[in-house]
Amino acid sequence: MKKIITVLSVCLIILSVFAGCSDPLSSSNKSESKDAETSSAASQSGDSGKSTKAKTQKNYNDTFADLRTYMKDNGFLTDDIIKKADNTKLPPVDGVDYKYGYEYIGAVKGEKYVNNSVVIELYEFKQGEKNEYVDSVKNKGTFTLFDKEIEAYLADNDKYMMIYTDKNIKDGETDSDPYKTMQRAIKTFEAFNPTAETKAETKSDAKSETTSSKAS
Repeated sequence: MKKIITVLSVCLIILSVFAGCSDPLSSSNKSESKDAETSSAASQSGDSGKSTKAKTQKNYNDTFADLRTYMKDNGFLTDDIIKKADNTKLPPVDGVDYKYGYEYIGAVKGEKYVNNSVVIELYEFKQGEKNEYVDSVKNKGTFTLFDKEIEAYLADNDKYMMIYTDKNIKDGETDSDPYKTMQRAIKTFEAFNPTAETKAETKSDAKSETTSSKAS
């Protein structure tokens, strides 16, 4: 009986990590008013970008750290939120020291960022390796973990995954500010692929050199 209770406890912890639990991290409770100001600033930043594209990717590398910076530069994260990122390690069960929660979906890195009602989760996967969770998101926009269906999004190169939840968004609504902010966050995230941009620029430069060479 004790064994069953322990396993169930771990399952609940895992669901909290992956299901976009909107409860603030324990460390963030002390600065709730500050987070409210941060949330307002991030939302306003998102609103100001309604008619503009995401910031250029030429100054970013294809890394988890730069993805995080990219989302911050576009107004969806702040330094304060990033400092309180959660990559909770699961407790041992029956003597087995389980790895970080993100590894349950085959990710090599993963963090959860909590800002009042908004929770953003970012994950990195090793390219070239088949992953059932990534494939599921590509095919139907969701993946299943412990019988829970979780909506997620993939970056342009399929190397990164994002889960975005906001408890202020009601089911079915599409015209509220929180919903519009979420949609801008999704589009910004999905566009992240600095490697592709670098390749395109390299190809364009090579073509220009060839044309110039022929002209001379």
